[in-house]
Amino acid sequence: MTSNNSNQDELSQEESELWKSISKEMFAPVTTGVPSARTTTNPAESGEKEGLHPVVAIGLGAALLAHGAILLSLPPVLLQRGAPFLPTALKGLNVMFQELKKQPIIANKTRPLNFVDLGSGDGRVVFRAAREGLFTKSIGYEINPGEFGIPCIRILVQYSILNVEY
Repeated sequence: MTSNNSNQDELSQEESELWKSISKEMFAPVTTGVPSARTTTNPAESGEKEGLHPVVAIGLGAALLAHGAILLSLPPVLLQRGAPFLPTALKGLNVMFQELKKQPIIANKTRPLNFVDLGSGDGRVVFRAAREGLFTKSIGYEINPGEFGIPCIRILVQYSILNVEY
C-alpha cells in the first residue's frame, strides 16, 4: 500500500511540474523584437498587449463588412417594416436577363422601357440591368437606409453608368 501511495505522490509531482511548465509558456511575454526590461511572466503584470493576431482581426473585420448589409437589414425586420436582405445570386441574374432578352418587346425594341426594382437592397440587379443596355433607365427603390447607402456610393464610383437612379 505504501508503494502505491508513493507512486501517486510521484505522479502528482510530475503533473504539477508539467502544469508549471505549461503555465510558464502560456504567460510568456510576446516578443516584439524590442528588448524589455521587465521579466515578469504574467501578461497582466507586465503590461504586454494581448489580443487577436492581425490576420485573424483582418479576417473578422472583412467578414463583418461583408455581412454588414444583412446586419443592417435586421432592425426594420424586427420592427415589422420590411423584409430581410437576401442578395440575388449571380446565376439567378444570368438566367433572368437571358429570359428577358427573349421577350419580344425587349428583343424588338419597339419602345423605350424602364427597369424598376422594388426592395433593391445593394442594387446589384439595378446595376446589372443598366449594364445590359436593355432599358432606357434603371431605377431602384429601397426603404432600409443601411442598404440604401451601398448603391449611392456605387453610383459615385461607377459614374459611367448614367441611366441608374436610386
